[in-house]
Amino acid sequence: MTDSSSSAPDLSAVLHEAHALVDRRRYAQARSAISQGLRHFPENTELLYLSAFVDYVEDENATAMRTVQQALARDPEHYGARRLCAHLHEEAKEDAQAEGL
Repeated sequence: MTDSSSSAPDLSAVLHEAHALVDRRRYAQARSAISQGLRHFPENTELLYLSAFVDYVEDENATAMRTVQQALARDPEHYGARRLCAHLHEEAKEDAQAEGL
């Protein structure tokens, strides 16, 4: 038998839980699930996007922008990350950058 506390969680289960918590607007719990997922999967674009989204809804726009840019560096075509980045630029009155996305 293996020790499950030391093994990485299943990525699809982490993503499913994180999305479900975000969908239910349970952002504190979502942040916890996302943070745990990022410890095991730090390069995962979807987890980075979800982290940025939670930062955004909690009015942490500077942190959201840094994280969404990390996601876009890994996957420039990620629709949600592109949309969030454009929205953050618009809120910061950076219309030229927003239109470039």
